[in-house]
Amino acid sequence: MLSFIRGEGSSLGLHFVLLYTREAHASDTWPMKWAIEYPEPQSLEERIARAKECDADLGWSPEVEVLVDGMNNSFCDAFKAWPAGGYVLDPEGHLLFVCAPPQGNVFFDVDNLFQYLRTFSQG
Repeated sequence: MLSFIRGEGSSLGLHFVLLYTREAHASDTWPMKWAIEYPEPQSLEERIARAKECDADLGWSPEVEVLVDGMNNSFCDAFKAWPAGGYVLDPEGHLLFVCAPPQGNVFFDVDNLFQYLRTFSQG
């Protein structure tokens, strides 16, 4: 994903954002017994700190801007967000494309997202 963002995505003039939202399987509400689990942040400051940890783990900055959904979860509610989904919005915030995991999978198909971005950027 990062190689696409740094290479082709950059040459297409695309703006990438990691939007950190509520914990999908917070250890204090819906534990999955994974290697790494966190409790649901109780404040915006805690959510921002968790987003910074995530960004440091992924190493996507500075190519990817990191934003945080508010404690009212407005992005999650408005877009019915998947924990690991890809969303393409236009500059005005209109939803153009959703790349959600196929039935029975955890992650979405990044190649499907990349193909959409190539087609979209061509016009």
